[in-house]
Amino acid sequence: MAVAANRGTGGSVLDAQYGSSSTSNTNEPLLLAHTGTNYLYTSGVTGNFASTPHSSALDITGDIDIRVRVALDNWTPAVAITLVSKGYGACWYVFLGTTTLGLGVSLSGGTVFPTVTWSSRPANGTAIWLRVTRVASTGGITFLSAADSADVPASWTTLGTVTSTAGNFVSDSSKYVGIGAAVSNPSASFEHVAGKFYRAQILSGIDGTVVFDANFATGITSGGQTTFTESSSNAATVTINRSTSGRKSVAVVRPVWLLGTDDYFTVPDNALLEMTANQDFTVLAVVRQWGTPSANQVFISKGYYGLTGYSLVSGSGAQGFAGAGGTYYWYGSVTSISNSLAVMSMTRNGTTMTAYKNTTVQGVSATFGTMSGTLANGLPLNIGKDSGNFADTEILAVAVFRRALTATEIASIVTFYGAV
Repeated sequence: MAVAANRGTGGSVLDAQYGSSSTSNTNEPLLLAHTGTNYLYTSGVTGNFASTPHSSALDITGDIDIRVRVALDNWTPAVAITLVSKGYGACWYVFLGTTTLGLGVSLSGGTVFPTVTWSSRPANGTAIWLRVTRVASTGGITFLSAADSADVPASWTTLGTVTSTAGNFVSDSSKYVGIGAAVSNPSASFEHVAGKFYRAQILSGIDGTVVFDANFATGITSGGQTTFTESSSNAATVTINRSTSGRKSVAVVRPVWLLGTDDYFTVPDNALLEMTANQDFTVLAVVRQWGTPSANQVFISKGYYGLTGYSLVSGSGAQGFAGAGGTYYWYGSVTSISNSLAVMSMTRNGTTMTAYKNTTVQGVSATFGTMSGTLANGLPLNIGKDSGNFADTEILAVAVFRRALTATEIASIVTFYGAV
Protein backbone atom coordinates (compact mmCIF):
# COMPACT_ATOMS: atom_id res chain seq x y z
CA MET A 1 0.00 0.00 0.00
CA ALA A 2 1.49 3.32 -1.05
CA VAL A 3 1.84 5.71 1.87
CA ALA A 4 3.85 8.62 0.53
CA ALA A 5 4.80 10.05 -2.82
CA ASN A 6 7.67 12.30 -3.84
CA ARG A 7 7.83 13.89 -7.27
CA GLY A 8 11.46 13.69 -8.31
CA THR A 9 13.33 15.44 -11.09
CA GLY A 10 11.81 14.62 -14.47
CA GLY A 11 8.31 14.10 -13.09
CA SER A 12 8.71 10.53 -11.86
CA VAL A 13 6.62 9.64 -8.83
CA LEU A 14 8.53 7.56 -6.29
CA ASP A 15 6.09 5.75 -4.01
CA ALA A 16 7.15 4.64 -0.54
CA GLN A 17 5.62 1.40 0.70
CA TYR A 18 5.10 0.19 4.26
CA GLY A 19 7.31 -2.68 5.32
CA SER A 20 8.12 -4.76 8.37
CA SER A 21 10.02 -7.91 9.09
CA SER A 22 8.11 -11.14 9.65
CA THR A 23 10.62 -12.27 12.24
CA SER A 24 9.66 -9.81 14.95
CA ASN A 25 7.06 -7.14 15.55
CA THR A 26 5.08 -6.78 12.32
CA ASN A 27 3.78 -3.30 12.97
CA GLU A 28 4.35 -0.80 10.20
CA PRO A 29 5.72 2.76 10.34
CA LEU A 30 3.19 4.95 12.07
CA LEU A 31 2.31 8.45 10.93
CA LEU A 32 1.50 10.71 13.87
CA ALA A 33 -0.51 13.46 12.25
CA HIS A 34 -0.77 16.99 13.63
CA THR A 35 -3.72 19.26 12.92
CA GLY A 36 -2.87 22.15 15.22
CA THR A 37 -3.27 20.54 18.66
CA ASN A 38 -0.23 19.11 20.44
CA TYR A 39 -0.53 15.75 22.22
CA LEU A 40 1.35 12.88 23.79
CA TYR A 41 1.43 9.64 21.84
CA THR A 42 2.09 6.48 23.84
CA SER A 43 3.05 3.50 21.71
CA GLY A 44 1.59 0.56 23.63
CA VAL A 45 5.11 -0.73 24.33
CA THR A 46 6.02 -1.32 27.98
CA GLY A 47 7.79 1.70 29.48
CA ASN A 48 5.98 4.37 27.47
CA PHE A 49 3.58 6.46 29.54
CA ALA A 50 3.34 9.73 31.49
CA SER A 51 3.66 9.93 35.27
CA THR A 52 3.52 12.29 38.25
CA PRO A 53 4.85 11.50 41.75
CA HIS A 54 2.54 11.00 44.69
CA SER A 55 1.60 14.05 46.75
CA SER A 56 -0.80 14.73 49.59
CA ALA A 57 -3.18 16.42 47.13
CA LEU A 58 -3.49 13.13 45.26
CA ASP A 59 -4.14 11.15 48.44
CA ILE A 60 -7.90 10.90 47.83
CA THR A 61 -9.87 8.36 49.85
CA GLY A 62 -13.33 9.93 49.50
CA ASP A 63 -15.31 11.07 46.46
CA ILE A 64 -13.28 11.16 43.28
CA ASP A 65 -13.81 12.37 39.69
CA ILE A 66 -11.42 11.18 36.92
CA ARG A 67 -11.50 12.51 33.36
CA VAL A 68 -9.38 11.84 30.27
CA ARG A 69 -9.41 13.11 26.70
CA VAL A 70 -7.89 10.39 24.52
CA ALA A 71 -7.86 8.94 21.00
CA LEU A 72 -7.00 5.23 21.01
CA ASP A 73 -5.45 3.44 18.05
CA ASN A 74 -7.84 0.59 18.83
CA TRP A 75 -11.00 1.28 20.83
CA THR A 76 -11.69 -2.47 21.19
CA PRO A 77 -8.39 -3.76 22.57
CA ALA A 78 -7.77 -7.51 22.70
CA VAL A 79 -6.73 -7.22 26.36
CA ALA A 80 -7.52 -4.61 28.99
CA ILE A 81 -5.54 -1.37 28.84
CA THR A 82 -5.09 1.18 31.62
CA LEU A 83 -5.95 4.79 30.80
CA VAL A 84 -5.25 6.53 34.13
CA SER A 85 -4.09 4.97 37.39
CA LYS A 86 -2.78 5.53 40.86
CA GLY A 87 -1.58 2.09 41.72
CA TYR A 88 -2.52 -1.43 40.70
CA GLY A 89 -3.81 -3.52 43.55
CA ALA A 90 -3.90 -0.33 45.65
CA CYS A 91 -5.74 2.97 45.24
CA TRP A 92 -7.49 2.94 41.82
CA TYR A 93 -7.11 2.66 38.05
CA VAL A 94 -9.40 3.24 35.07
CA PHE A 95 -9.22 0.48 32.48
CA LEU A 96 -10.79 -0.38 29.13
CA GLY A 97 -11.57 -3.90 27.97
CA THR A 98 -12.87 -5.24 24.69
CA THR A 99 -16.49 -4.68 25.75
CA THR A 100 -16.22 -2.95 29.11
CA LEU A 101 -15.05 0.20 30.85
CA GLY A 102 -13.97 -0.34 34.43
CA LEU A 103 -12.52 1.10 37.60
CA GLY A 104 -10.27 -1.05 39.73
CA VAL A 105 -10.57 0.10 43.35
CA SER A 106 -8.71 -1.04 46.45
CA LEU A 107 -11.06 -0.92 49.42
CA SER A 108 -10.77 -1.83 53.07
CA GLY A 109 -12.29 -5.22 52.24
CA GLY A 110 -10.11 -5.94 49.21
CA THR A 111 -9.72 -4.97 45.55
CA VAL A 112 -12.73 -5.04 43.22
CA PHE A 113 -13.09 -4.38 39.51
CA PRO A 114 -16.55 -2.97 38.76
CA THR A 115 -17.26 -2.49 35.05
CA VAL A 116 -19.97 -1.34 32.70
CA THR A 117 -20.65 -2.84 29.29
CA TRP A 118 -19.74 -0.31 26.61
CA SER A 119 -20.37 -1.51 23.09
CA SER A 120 -21.06 1.70 21.12
CA ARG A 121 -17.52 2.99 20.74
CA PRO A 122 -15.92 5.60 18.49
CA ALA A 123 -13.95 4.74 15.38
CA ASN A 124 -10.30 3.90 15.94
CA GLY A 125 -8.21 7.06 16.19
CA THR A 126 -11.17 9.23 17.20
CA ALA A 127 -10.77 11.41 20.28
CA ILE A 128 -13.44 11.54 23.00
CA TRP A 129 -13.71 12.34 26.71
CA LEU A 130 -14.20 9.55 29.25
CA ARG A 131 -15.10 10.10 32.89
CA VAL A 132 -15.44 7.95 36.00
CA THR A 133 -16.86 9.18 39.32
CA ARG A 134 -17.18 7.43 42.67
CA VAL A 135 -19.15 8.51 45.75
CA ALA A 136 -17.46 7.07 48.82
CA SER A 137 -20.52 7.09 51.10
CA THR A 138 -22.56 4.86 48.78
CA GLY A 139 -19.81 3.27 46.72
CA GLY A 140 -21.69 4.42 43.61
CA ILE A 141 -19.48 4.41 40.49
CA THR A 142 -20.68 6.12 37.31
CA PHE A 143 -19.05 5.83 33.88
CA LEU A 144 -19.62 8.66 31.37
CA SER A 145 -18.48 9.89 27.96
CA ALA A 146 -18.64 13.08 25.92
CA ALA A 147 -17.80 14.22 22.41
CA ASP A 148 -14.34 15.58 21.82
CA SER A 149 -13.72 19.22 22.70
CA ALA A 150 -10.72 21.33 23.62
CA ASP A 151 -12.34 22.28 26.95
CA VAL A 152 -13.80 20.02 29.61
CA PRO A 153 -17.34 19.15 28.42
CA ALA A 154 -20.32 20.78 30.08
CA SER A 155 -22.57 17.75 29.53
CA TRP A 156 -21.90 14.01 29.70
CA THR A 157 -23.66 10.81 28.66
CA THR A 158 -23.93 8.04 31.27
CA LEU A 159 -22.70 4.64 30.07
CA GLY A 160 -24.77 1.79 31.51
CA THR A 161 -25.93 1.61 35.11
CA VAL A 162 -24.28 2.80 38.30
CA THR A 163 -22.16 0.16 40.02
CA SER A 164 -21.97 0.06 43.82
CA THR A 165 -18.74 -0.71 45.72
CA ALA A 166 -19.08 0.35 49.36
CA GLY A 167 -16.11 1.55 51.40
CA ASN A 168 -13.31 4.07 51.25
CA PHE A 169 -10.19 3.73 49.09
CA VAL A 170 -7.09 2.21 50.59
CA SER A 171 -4.44 4.83 49.90
CA ASP A 172 -0.93 3.91 48.88
CA SER A 173 1.40 6.90 49.07
CA SER A 174 4.19 5.09 47.22
CA LYS A 175 2.22 4.96 43.96
CA TYR A 176 2.46 7.71 41.36
CA VAL A 177 -0.20 8.76 38.88
CA GLY A 178 0.24 7.00 35.56
CA ILE A 179 -1.33 7.99 32.24
CA GLY A 180 -1.34 5.26 29.62
CA ALA A 181 -0.14 2.43 31.87
CA ALA A 182 -0.97 0.44 34.98
CA VAL A 183 1.32 1.80 37.69
CA SER A 184 3.65 -0.90 39.04
CA ASN A 185 2.05 -3.53 36.82
CA PRO A 186 3.16 -3.32 33.18
CA SER A 187 1.90 -6.86 32.62
CA ALA A 188 0.03 -8.51 29.79
CA SER A 189 -3.18 -8.41 31.84
CA PHE A 190 -3.35 -4.61 31.77
CA GLU A 191 -1.42 -3.46 28.74
CA HIS A 192 0.06 -0.05 28.02
CA VAL A 193 -2.00 2.23 25.80
CA ALA A 194 -1.38 2.88 22.12
CA GLY A 195 -3.00 6.23 21.51
CA LYS A 196 -3.03 10.00 21.79
CA PHE A 197 -3.50 11.73 25.11
CA TYR A 198 -4.69 15.34 25.15
CA ARG A 199 -5.65 15.81 28.79
CA ALA A 200 -6.12 13.95 32.07
CA GLN A 201 -7.75 15.34 35.23
CA ILE A 202 -8.28 14.15 38.80
CA LEU A 203 -10.76 15.98 41.04
CA SER A 204 -11.22 15.56 44.77
CA GLY A 205 -15.01 15.38 45.00
CA ILE A 206 -17.56 15.07 42.22
CA ASP A 207 -17.11 18.25 40.15
CA GLY A 208 -14.83 19.16 43.05
CA THR A 209 -11.34 20.61 43.40
CA VAL A 210 -8.99 19.89 40.53
CA VAL A 211 -5.87 18.37 42.09
CA PHE A 212 -4.26 17.18 38.87
CA ASP A 213 -4.62 18.51 35.34
CA ALA A 214 -2.16 17.19 32.76
CA ASN A 215 -3.03 19.29 29.72
CA PHE A 216 -0.77 17.82 27.07
CA ALA A 217 -2.19 20.15 24.42
CA THR A 218 -0.72 23.19 26.18
CA GLY A 219 2.00 21.60 28.33
CA ILE A 220 3.77 20.08 25.33
CA THR A 221 5.50 22.78 23.33
CA SER A 222 8.44 20.88 21.82
CA GLY A 223 9.04 17.52 20.18
CA GLY A 224 11.99 17.10 22.52
CA GLN A 225 9.84 17.37 25.63
CA THR A 226 10.61 15.17 28.62
CA THR A 227 8.63 17.00 31.35
CA PHE A 228 6.07 19.76 31.84
CA THR A 229 4.08 21.25 34.73
CA GLU A 230 0.46 20.20 35.09
CA SER A 231 -2.15 22.96 35.29
CA SER A 232 -3.72 22.54 38.73
CA SER A 233 -2.70 24.70 41.67
CA ASN A 234 -0.45 21.84 42.83
CA ALA A 235 1.77 22.39 39.75
CA ALA A 236 3.20 18.87 39.79
CA THR A 237 5.79 17.74 37.26
CA VAL A 238 4.55 15.38 34.53
CA THR A 239 7.30 13.15 33.14
CA ILE A 240 7.15 11.54 29.70
CA ASN A 241 8.61 8.04 30.06
CA ARG A 242 10.19 6.19 27.15
CA SER A 243 11.23 2.58 26.71
CA THR A 244 14.78 1.50 25.90
CA SER A 245 13.75 -0.22 22.67
CA GLY A 246 10.84 -0.33 20.26
CA ARG A 247 8.43 2.49 19.58
CA LYS A 248 8.79 5.36 22.03
CA SER A 249 6.45 7.95 23.51
CA VAL A 250 6.31 11.02 21.26
CA ALA A 251 5.53 14.63 22.12
CA VAL A 252 3.78 15.54 18.87
CA VAL A 253 4.02 19.17 17.77
CA ARG A 254 4.10 18.50 14.00
CA PRO A 255 3.66 15.45 11.76
CA VAL A 256 6.22 12.72 12.40
CA TRP A 257 6.78 9.11 11.39
CA LEU A 258 7.46 6.70 14.26
CA LEU A 259 9.63 3.66 13.62
CA GLY A 260 10.64 0.96 16.05
CA THR A 261 11.76 -2.67 16.25
CA ASP A 262 11.53 -3.59 12.55
CA ASP A 263 9.48 -0.87 10.87
CA TYR A 264 10.67 0.62 7.59
CA PHE A 265 9.67 2.01 4.19
CA THR A 266 10.80 0.75 0.83
CA VAL A 267 10.87 2.68 -2.46
CA PRO A 268 11.03 0.66 -5.72
CA ASP A 269 14.15 1.15 -7.79
CA ASN A 270 14.11 4.13 -10.10
CA ALA A 271 16.67 5.65 -12.45
CA LEU A 272 16.65 8.79 -10.31
CA LEU A 273 17.98 6.78 -7.37
CA GLU A 274 20.81 5.11 -9.29
CA MET A 275 24.11 6.96 -8.87
CA THR A 276 26.84 6.51 -11.44
CA ALA A 277 30.58 6.66 -10.78
CA ASN A 278 30.77 10.43 -11.29
CA GLN A 279 27.37 11.51 -9.98
CA ASP A 280 27.36 14.14 -7.24
CA PHE A 281 24.57 13.57 -4.75
CA THR A 282 23.32 14.06 -1.18
CA VAL A 283 21.42 11.82 1.21
CA LEU A 284 19.73 13.39 4.22
CA ALA A 285 17.49 12.35 7.11
CA VAL A 286 15.83 14.45 9.82
CA VAL A 287 15.54 12.21 12.89
CA ARG A 288 15.10 12.17 16.64
CA GLN A 289 16.43 9.29 18.71
CA TRP A 290 15.79 8.63 22.39
CA GLY A 291 18.57 6.94 24.31
CA THR A 292 21.63 5.29 22.83
CA PRO A 293 20.76 2.54 20.32
CA SER A 294 22.45 -0.81 20.75
CA ALA A 295 22.87 -1.28 16.98
CA ASN A 296 23.59 0.80 13.88
CA GLN A 297 20.72 3.08 12.92
CA VAL A 298 20.08 2.84 9.18
CA PHE A 299 18.25 5.88 7.87
CA ILE A 300 18.71 5.35 4.11
CA SER A 301 19.94 2.22 2.37
CA LYS A 302 20.34 1.43 -1.32
CA GLY A 303 22.99 -1.17 -0.85
CA TYR A 304 24.92 -1.92 2.33
CA TYR A 305 28.11 -3.51 3.55
CA GLY A 306 29.21 -6.12 1.00
CA LEU A 307 27.11 -4.66 -1.82
CA THR A 308 27.66 -1.88 -4.32
CA GLY A 309 25.44 1.08 -3.49
CA TYR A 310 25.01 3.78 -0.88
CA SER A 311 23.48 4.21 2.56
CA LEU A 312 23.34 6.66 5.43
CA VAL A 313 24.02 5.01 8.77
CA SER A 314 24.64 6.30 12.26
CA GLY A 315 26.92 3.89 14.07
CA SER A 316 28.77 3.93 17.35
CA GLY A 317 30.47 7.30 17.14
CA ALA A 318 30.58 7.57 13.34
CA GLN A 319 28.54 7.94 10.17
CA GLY A 320 28.80 5.37 7.41
CA PHE A 321 28.38 5.32 3.65
CA ALA A 322 28.60 2.27 1.36
CA GLY A 323 30.53 2.57 -1.88
CA ALA A 324 31.32 0.75 -5.10
CA GLY A 325 32.25 -2.88 -4.57
CA GLY A 326 30.63 -2.91 -1.13
CA THR A 327 33.40 -1.00 0.62
CA TYR A 328 32.10 0.80 3.67
CA TYR A 329 33.46 4.16 4.76
CA TRP A 330 33.07 5.56 8.27
CA TYR A 331 33.47 9.25 8.88
CA GLY A 332 34.47 11.24 11.91
CA SER A 333 33.63 11.02 15.57
CA VAL A 334 29.99 11.90 15.18
CA THR A 335 28.47 13.93 17.98
CA SER A 336 25.76 11.91 19.73
CA ILE A 337 22.26 12.38 18.32
CA SER A 338 20.64 10.78 21.37
CA ASN A 339 17.64 12.73 22.75
CA SER A 340 17.92 15.48 20.15
CA LEU A 341 16.54 16.38 16.75
CA ALA A 342 19.26 16.08 14.12
CA VAL A 343 19.66 16.59 10.40
CA MET A 344 22.07 13.82 9.38
CA SER A 345 23.48 14.12 5.87
CA MET A 346 26.33 13.13 3.58
CA THR A 347 27.30 14.81 0.32
CA ARG A 348 29.46 13.69 -2.57
CA ASN A 349 30.97 16.61 -4.47
CA GLY A 350 33.48 15.58 -7.09
CA THR A 351 36.26 13.83 -5.20
CA THR A 352 35.08 14.82 -1.75
CA MET A 353 32.60 13.12 0.57
CA THR A 354 31.47 15.14 3.58
CA ALA A 355 29.43 13.97 6.58
CA TYR A 356 27.33 16.40 8.63
CA LYS A 357 25.37 16.39 11.84
CA ASN A 358 23.25 19.51 11.46
CA THR A 359 25.74 22.16 10.30
CA THR A 360 28.79 20.55 11.90
CA VAL A 361 31.15 18.66 9.61
CA GLN A 362 31.81 15.23 11.11
CA GLY A 363 34.37 14.08 8.59
CA VAL A 364 35.71 14.66 5.07
CA SER A 365 37.23 12.06 2.76
CA ALA A 366 38.51 12.12 -0.81
CA THR A 367 38.72 8.33 -1.02
CA PHE A 368 35.10 7.78 -1.93
CA GLY A 369 35.14 10.43 -4.64
CA THR A 370 38.05 8.87 -6.50
CA MET A 371 36.42 5.46 -6.92
CA SER A 372 35.67 4.69 -10.54
CA GLY A 373 32.90 2.11 -10.06
CA THR A 374 29.21 2.79 -10.45
CA LEU A 375 26.94 2.83 -7.43
CA ALA A 376 23.94 1.67 -9.46
CA ASN A 377 22.61 -1.68 -8.27
CA GLY A 378 18.95 -2.12 -9.19
CA LEU A 379 17.95 -2.48 -5.54
CA PRO A 380 15.03 -0.68 -3.88
CA LEU A 381 15.77 2.23 -1.57
CA ASN A 382 14.89 1.47 2.04
CA ILE A 383 14.15 4.04 4.71
CA GLY A 384 14.80 2.73 8.19
CA LYS A 385 16.65 -0.53 7.43
CA ASP A 386 19.33 -2.39 5.52
CA SER A 387 19.75 -6.17 5.45
CA GLY A 388 19.68 -6.65 9.21
CA ASN A 389 19.72 -3.30 11.02
CA PHE A 390 16.76 -1.01 11.57
CA ALA A 391 16.22 2.56 12.73
CA ASP A 392 14.54 2.93 16.11
CA THR A 393 13.65 6.58 15.77
CA GLU A 394 11.28 9.38 14.91
CA ILE A 395 11.66 10.46 11.28
CA LEU A 396 10.51 13.87 10.13
CA ALA A 397 11.95 13.83 6.61
CA VAL A 398 14.23 11.87 4.25
CA ALA A 399 15.67 13.17 0.99
CA VAL A 400 17.99 12.11 -1.83
CA PHE A 401 19.38 14.82 -4.14
CA ARG A 402 21.19 14.25 -7.43
CA ARG A 403 23.65 16.99 -6.56
CA ALA A 404 25.80 17.97 -3.61
CA LEU A 405 24.00 20.39 -1.33
CA THR A 406 26.07 23.32 -0.14
CA ALA A 407 26.76 23.94 3.52
CA THR A 408 24.41 26.93 3.29
CA GLU A 409 21.60 24.78 1.92
CA ILE A 410 22.09 22.20 4.66
CA ALA A 411 22.07 24.99 7.24
CA SER A 412 18.71 26.23 5.90
CA ILE A 413 17.22 22.74 6.37
CA VAL A 414 18.61 22.60 9.90
CA THR A 415 17.03 25.99 10.65
CA PHE A 416 13.69 24.98 9.15
CA TYR A 417 13.40 21.91 11.40
CA GLY A 418 14.87 23.61 14.46
CA ALA A 419 17.53 20.94 14.84
CA VAL A 420 20.29 21.43 17.41
